[in-house]
Order: sequence, then C-alpha cells, then structure tokens
Amino acid sequence: TDELLHNMMPVSVVAKLKEDVQVADNREGVLLLYSDIEGFTAMSKETSPTAVITMLKHLYTIFDALVLQYDLFKVQTIGDAYIVMSNEHSDKA
Repeated sequence: TDELLHNMMPVSVVAKLKEDVQVADNREGVLLLYSDIEGFTAMSKETSPTAVITMLKHLYTIFDALVLQYDLFKVQTIGDAYIVMSNEHSDKA
C-alpha cells in the first residue's frame, strides 16, 4: 500500500514507480559498486559458521580500509554483498 511504500522510499521514488517511469537517477561522476562473492552460498553450506564469519570479517576489514583510504562511502553490507559509492569530485577518488 501507499503508506508502506512511503515508509520505505522517498515520495518522489514512489511516484515514479506508480507512473512506471525510470526510478534510477543518472548522476554525473558517481560510481556505485556492488560486490558479491561467487559461490558463497555453496561454500557456506560446506564451512562452519565460525569460519564463514571469520572470512567475511577479514574481507570486510580490508574493504573498510580501502573505503577510508579512497574517501568512499560504504552504503551497506548484507551477508556477502558489499555496496560502496564514490564521487569523482572527492579528493582521493
């Protein structure tokens, strides 16, 4: 319903969705990186939960250091997905 959509997204995005208009905006000089570990689900089924968490923690520690080094913005991590945004006008990007 509209109320649920307005709780999850900006009003402008909801309006575009209703009009079947492109929702993604084009922004010059912005990069969005979405990383996903190939075979993660299969690997996690064969590996102990502790080993999976240790591997992800190690990987995300490296990613987080790169985010700081290159003045990026970490959007979100979900399971094995890591999402980062950059602006070409940043001093380090």
